[in-house]
Amino acid sequence: MLLRKSTLLMVLSVLAGTASARPNASTCALSDQHFATAINTLRDWIKIHAFYKAHVPPCPEDGMFAEGYSELVVRTLATNWSNLAELRVATSQDPSFKAFVLRHIDATTSEADLRLIRTSATSKCPKDSGSLCAEIRRASATALRELK
Repeated sequence: MLLRKSTLLMVLSVLAGTASARPNASTCALSDQHFATAINTLRDWIKIHAFYKAHVPPCPEDGMFAEGYSELVVRTLATNWSNLAELRVATSQDPSFKAFVLRHIDATTSEADLRLIRTSATSKCPKDSGSLCAEIRRASATALRELK
């Protein structure tokens, strides 16, 4: 019995080593530097959504990456509210992207931007985006409460 256990452990060890030596599709291909550079070039929801589809599943949503995503989402909402239709289309086609956007409207970002987003979602919502505006308004209000 002891021989079987040691043989099994050896086989598992070899398999684990082989698996880690193979390229992994779920490994983030972006260094911290490349990530920071890339997200600073994204200016609209179409490009942000494409970046999300290419990098978010394999790249982490914690630490520097999470703060970068939050800054990107909040900055884009605050400065490009007129492009909300792009976001509405992308989020209606990709619910996981919608969850990503809402998750990154958070208290790690600018209070002024969060206030601007809440105001825009309240008073500048396009007629066909009411549900999305309500969710953005709730997320920004929650983030603002967390800042206090």
